[in-house]
Amino acid sequence: MAAVSLLTTRLVVVPIRRIAARMAQIAQGQGDLTATLAAESADEVGDIARAYNAMTASLRETVAATATTAGQVLARLKHWPLQPRRSNARRKHRAKRQRPWRPRWRNSPSASTMPPPPPAIPRTPPAAPCG
Repeated sequence: MAAVSLLTTRLVVVPIRRIAARMAQIAQGQGDLTATLAAESADEVGDIARAYNAMTASLRETVAATATTAGQVLARLKHWPLQPRRSNARRKHRAKRQRPWRPRWRNSPSASTMPPPPPAIPRTPPAAPCG
């Protein structure tokens, strides 16, 4: 009976405790995402170890992508002015007062430059029915 208990402890409990300890480190922000667990067994404990390894690989990719994006954002922010800008509504109102009227769409012609409409086609009355 003691041998079965010792065997169960070595094959099941110890690997699960190792996995739980690594997961707790990661949850606290102190875990090493490059470390992997040995997933040699073909049982449920091996399945858990393989899932843990896949999870840490996915987290590594997410952290790397986040770091890349943060670097890009910081590079863009270096070129932004430090003073706050005025609101768009205030700027648009001031711009409307200072500029002459222009067509609403940049490429649309104004009424003075548009060609005249084509001449109307004269309509002929319908023919009288025969009979």
